[in-house]
Amino acid sequence: MDLWTDKIISFYTVNTSTREYSPGPIIERVDTPILRLSAALRPHKEEGKLKYVVAIQCRNTPVSYKLVVSNSKKAAGMDMFYEVLNGNSISFVGAVLKDVPIPVEHPHKFPQTKFKRVESVEEAEKVGEGVVGIIC
Repeated sequence: MDLWTDKIISFYTVNTSTREYSPGPIIERVDTPILRLSAALRPHKEEGKLKYVVAIQCRNTPVSYKLVVSNSKKAAGMDMFYEVLNGNSISFVGAVLKDVPIPVEHPHKFPQTKFKRVESVEEAEKVGEGVVGIIC
């Protein structure tokens, strides 16, 4: 193996060839953050039942991510705006039901979580036990 498959590719190394091997960690700074929005931010009839999950890629260390959970669409928008102003990129935005526990809220209390993509709040409510329906 030439080790090119072991390299983590981030949004900040877009112009780097995926086959290029670098012996050390690649830490590049980008002046313009990337913002990826999804269907989770569309208007829903039952928005009061949703909380929003935002995955953020840090600017200074491209291989590190943080997960932010917001209890309303307005709070999620403020969190995303704050992170973009700080130069961080928004990698993913999703919505889950408020009564569903997210592992980041209680990391040692819950077993591994499986997510299933759904299109609406009604579908998220009908998802079986052990699986979390996420609108994205």
